[in-house]
Amino acid sequence: MDWKEHFKKKPVTTAKTDEIGQSDQVKTLPKSTEWKKPKEKEAEENDVKFGQQGVSKFFSTQGKFKGVELTLVAEELKSKKRSPDELPIEYILRDGVKITLNNRSLTALTLAGLKPTNLIDRTGNVYLEKQLTERLAEMGGIPGESMQIRKTGTIAYLQ
Repeated sequence: MDWKEHFKKKPVTTAKTDEIGQSDQVKTLPKSTEWKKPKEKEAEENDVKFGQQGVSKFFSTQGKFKGVELTLVAEELKSKKRSPDELPIEYILRDGVKITLNNRSLTALTLAGLKPTNLIDRTGNVYLEKQLTERLAEMGGIPGESMQIRKTGTIAYLQ
């Protein structure tokens, strides 16, 4: 029985007799040992949020995937021509949430339906912390669950 059904059960009506023989009807909720409060989804070790509003459809001119289209890398990940380990995800931990610094790599992984496997903690790096704060300010201070790929209309949603 799920937790919602526990509350759908109708109360049981019982009769109670007082000292002078008069009966009062008392409603009590049914007892159930099965019901447990639902747990909130626990964050997995490789759960990382997006740290900016949108990304170009191409990787930057630096790094392993210089100028390559994100969707091409995502297809190679899906077909296992590439490993998720090839896309390291640098992140900063804020309020217990990992927020990526390299949003294009996380977008490519997300388009492929994968989670990061190569995580690098950059928390405490003053320059990167400032950069992330500026990006998050553009987003109302809240890290993203999805990423828009500019000029394509494509949106990648975290799973």
